[in-house]
Amino acid sequence: KLIYSFMQASLKKERLKILERLKIIDTEPEKMFDDITKIAAQVCDVPIALITFVGDKKQFFKSKYGLNISETPIEHSFCAVAIASGSDTFCVSNTKTDPRFSKNPFVTGEPHIASYNAVTLKSESGTPVGTLCVINDKESELSEVQFNTLQLLANQVTKLLELRQANSLLTDYNNKEQMYIERIEEFASMAAHDLKSPLRNVKSFIELIKKRHHDLWDDKDSKYLGFIDQSV
Repeated sequence: KLIYSFMQASLKKERLKILERLKIIDTEPEKMFDDITKIAAQVCDVPIALITFVGDKKQFFKSKYGLNISETPIEHSFCAVAIASGSDTFCVSNTKTDPRFSKNPFVTGEPHIASYNAVTLKSESGTPVGTLCVINDKESELSEVQFNTLQLLANQVTKLLELRQANSLLTDYNNKEQMYIERIEEFASMAAHDLKSPLRNVKSFIELIKKRHHDLWDDKDSKYLGFIDQSV
């Protein structure tokens, strides 16, 4: 039990770190995810399908089909139990007879969850971060074809997460690049301003020396002064 608790704590820490990097919690709905939950619900013939990410104190529904709420407390989370199981798939055909869920408020009350099936969503490193799940308000079991389809859809969610993160990193890079460009332009402007003033002074003094002491040097001296003037 001690080893299991340690492993769970370690996985939770890694999961939260990954979710922070993904910047997915509390984000707005996105059509590419909503399309997947709609397909999952239709293929599995259920009223509810969710893409869920399990945070520290709550589970967040990145996409929800057939459900109005966007999050629930972690203590009521089916998905938290699913990813803690360590299995790639998680099936509960009758929640009312399962001691883990029989008293859950989402079983005893709306939306009256009677059966729950989920496929774990994993990061590139293999850490479980959430689930693609389908929920029914009556006892039911998915067929092999339905579960295989759910797995394929979960794979697409993972790919979309990777793509979304890559786009986010690219946006961050472009923003930083623009910031650096603006800083360089600002520096160049300041440097040009700071250089112009003393150079104008040098040029003015050269002209003054030429006028006041032109009879003191020969052609070579004049040539040297010309070089200085040209360089300024």
